Amino acid sequence: MADRDAEEVPSELELPDDALVAAVAAVSTIALTLALEYGLGSDPPILARLAPLAPYFLSVFTRRIDLGPFDTVRVWTGVTVAVTLGVFLFYAV
Repeated sequence: MADRDAEEVPSELELPDDALVAAVAAVSTIALTLALEYGLGSDPPILARLAPLAPYFLSVFTRRIDLGPFDTVRVWTGVTVAVTLGVFLFYAV
């Protein structure tokens, strides 16, 4: 009986899609702020530093809209990383 219970327990923690996109947005926001402040020595406006959160909110508020194959975790995390790199490059140049 104990062996069967052990088989039913997942070996990995399964995160909901929203939590994974939120985690990527949070890490990107913190990394962008630290890179801009300590890497480039610039102090951009707060909205620029919070820009990586925009794709997360878009993913949450567009749940009811059918985006077809573009509504995946991979796409939303890619958009988040692209926005982060775009803001960093904007202030780096």
